[in-house]
Formats: sequence, structure tokens, C-alpha cells
Amino acid sequence: MAITIQPLLKEDIPTKIRIELEAFKNHPRIPMMWANGYNAELYSFKESEDRDGYDQANNYYWKAVDSETGEIIAAAEWSFRLDVEADAQQKPVDEETPPPADWPEGGNWPLRRFYKINFQKMKREYLGGKPYISTMTTIPSMTGTQLTTLKCSTS
Repeated sequence: MAITIQPLLKEDIPTKIRIELEAFKNHPRIPMMWANGYNAELYSFKESEDRDGYDQANNYYWKAVDSETGEIIAAAEWSFRLDVEADAQQKPVDEETPPPADWPEGGNWPLRRFYKINFQKMKREYLGGKPYISTMTTIPSMTGTQLTTLKCSTS
């Protein structure tokens, strides 16, 4: 299989979210986080979050495309926030932060807030000043597929 790495377009965000949620659906924390399961509200919320992130100058979204079918089979989000202080200004979350207005019904905000607070802390302590991959997911059915060619494209 030949794969091309390309910039993810804003209109690809729903596909990126579908891939992400599919990749993590069997993770043990998913039922704790999303008691109502994967529903339209959750997809809408996740897409909105990614659209906000997509518009931030220091975030870069990429996709892996099957060159034969044109199908997006993987996606990644990179963050290049080299200024630790500027990164801390990006919507910080603390114990008092309420859920966003579009938070999905049944979503476990205290658990999500816990992860966000600790991820912010980890970024400051271990990643401050270094680029990092925020997410990188592959369609589960594609794991283990043999790659024959990998091409990168910026167009």
C-alpha cells in the first residue's frame, strides 16, 4: 500500500474525529468519560474543539492518505509552542473551570478536567519549549498493514 502524507484540510476534521474515536473506542476510560457513548453531541463537540485548534497558528494537522483509494487512514496533530509562557495562556484549565457550553450531555467533565490539568502540567515540566504530537491515530483496521511507499506532500 502506498501512503501519502498531506496537510489535513479543515473539511477533513470530521474524518479525523471519526478515526480518533474509532481508535480509542476500546480504551477502558471511554465508558467513564462518555457514559452516553459515541453520539452526535460528542462528534459535534470534538469537531468544534479541533476546528478551534486548527485555527491556532502553532498547531499543524496532517493526514495519511491511501494513494490508491484516496481514503484518509490516519491523522496527527502537532503542536509547536516553543514559548512556554505563551502556551500557558492557551485556555488554561484549573479546578474551577466549568465545562464548555457545548459539553456533551453525560460527559464526565471532572475526569476530562483532571486530564487537562495534568496534561498542562506535564507540558510545562517535560515538554516546555519543545514541539510535540498531541494526537496521532490510525484506523484500527489499518494497523499491521504493509506499507510499500510513503510520500510526503505539502500541497
